[in-house]
Amino acid sequence: MLYNGEEFKLGEEQKYPAIIDTGSSNFGVPEKTFNFLREKWEKDVGRSNLDCVNDDNFCQVMTPCNEIAPKLKPVGIQISDFVFEMKPELYLHQAEGTRCQFAIHNNQMKGSSGNLYLIGDTLLRHLY
Repeated sequence: MLYNGEEFKLGEEQKYPAIIDTGSSNFGVPEKTFNFLREKWEKDVGRSNLDCVNDDNFCQVMTPCNEIAPKLKPVGIQISDFVFEMKPELYLHQAEGTRCQFAIHNNQMKGSSGNLYLIGDTLLRHLY
């Protein structure tokens, strides 16, 4: 996983399991990866602006996505030898009103399944 080209590793291991889920519209990442991304997002949009608590699944800001996107950086995931990069416009979702949700969320599955990357339409719709 990368944010603005900066790589995050869960540990020494370089390969992590992933599930491609065409029935999901989001992108779930392991907790440590999510925390890495959340810290980057907090730095870019301001810690007090980013809310990752009120909604169990998503971080959000109470500002329209078109105003937040320029402040954020691309997120990338390496699959095999290729890095697939998502610009902020691809991983942000304009919810009702001015609420902008981040479509990359903490994989809340338990046990070893919590270390999976759940690749849904957030990434897939831009690959084909």
